[in-house]
Amino acid sequence: MVPDRHKTLRDGAIEPWNPISSKYYPELLAQFCASVQIDLDTPFDELSAHQQDQILYGNGTELFHFHYENDFGGVRDVDVTFEGVINNIERRYRETNSEFTRDVMRKYMAELPCPDCHGYRLNERALAVQVGGENIGAVSELAISDELTFFLLN
Repeated sequence: MVPDRHKTLRDGAIEPWNPISSKYYPELLAQFCASVQIDLDTPFDELSAHQQDQILYGNGTELFHFHYENDFGGVRDVDVTFEGVINNIERRYRETNSEFTRDVMRKYMAELPCPDCHGYRLNERALAVQVGGENIGAVSELAISDELTFFLLN
């Protein structure tokens, strides 16, 4: 999301929100930052951890006033929560019908295994079940031919 942490918010530190055809997201960010006293001219890496967290993950249920007028005269004048850049990317990826938008959002996403279950998608109690010293997730990953040997030996 922030490839150059030495850039300021005003200079485009938040890459996915840099304007391509619309200034909507830069304006949303600027007005949110003004509402919570985050300086747009401070390099991203010099913002406090709390400020960085607010920008990336939002401000929960706290409302701020957002006024935006697009190039065609459309106006948005509402009190909204700030969802944050990461939540915005995830939501737009999930909700769009546009393959182009999905491809753009995908650039900012990575599929990583869960650090708790290591990608087995099992809770701690299920992973505590062991057969032959291996948890149930590891055993279920074995090829069927290897499982037969594993169970015969254990």
